[in-house]
Amino acid sequence: MGIRKIFIGRINIRIESRYYMKTTGVVRRIDGLGRIVVPKEIRRTLRIRDGEPLEIFVDKDFIALKKYSPMTDFRTLAQILVDSVYDSISLNIFITDRDQCVAASNSIKKEYYNNPISSYLEKVLADRKKVSSPVKEVELSRNHTETISYTLNPIIVNGDVIGLVGLTSPTNITDSDEKIASFITEFLCKNIEE
Repeated sequence: MGIRKIFIGRINIRIESRYYMKTTGVVRRIDGLGRIVVPKEIRRTLRIRDGEPLEIFVDKDFIALKKYSPMTDFRTLAQILVDSVYDSISLNIFITDRDQCVAASNSIKKEYYNNPISSYLEKVLADRKKVSSPVKEVELSRNHTETISYTLNPIIVNGDVIGLVGLTSPTNITDSDEKIASFITEFLCKNIEE
């Protein structure tokens, strides 16, 4: 009997550590079309926007929702692309999804990589337009302000903005720098669409 309790305890520990979930105390019913309303406070806490894609995971009697970013599948490609450009022409480049930086040049990796994007970048994503600026003080990564020039190109795939390509420099950005940022953006768009 004692062995059985220990065995059950081990299973429970394993299941809890596998999912890292906490109980919210919120219970929802499914309507006739199979829809479930996710409460506004949970969406706000997890920064889930209206119309944002969610990935659904199913396991026996368990359903989990996770924010979905197409950029997640392309992190390795994005990092290889950024590293190659940096090794060739020493330009500081970073690539984001809608929430955080997914790839960055070695020289700026500490400030950007895996850090949340700033409210300014969120606005650029919402506006869906390319933005360039001469040298000025700007916050591109949350809680990290620096004086740089930059160009920011939204990555738009199938009509949805999924991230952006940013190129920064301590001096003014040149036309050729902007063309490189545009090339990287187009390259990612075409690869993600396929």
